[in-house]
Amino acid sequence: MLEIVDQQIKELKKLWKNKRLLIHQGLNLAMIVFSALMIWKGLMFITKSESPVVVVLSGSMEPAFQRADPRGQAIVGATSLHR
Repeated sequence: MLEIVDQQIKELKKLWKNKRLLIHQGLNLAMIVFSALMIWKGLMFITKSESPVVVVLSGSMEPAFQRADPRGQAIVGATSLHR
């Protein structure tokens, strides 16, 4: 375990010395984050919803929705009730 940590520290020091590679890695990370945000905003626009992707992980919505049920038979504007 300590070897892995030492190896990671060495790699980070090497990355810090090479500024061009550091900037390249930073830009790659930024592109990934901004791509995810653009996809999320696009889904929000297409579905006209603030939460376009929702997965039920508990049994709180049964029997209308089963756990991790992807079909989502919800009606826009309908009120969902919990027991």
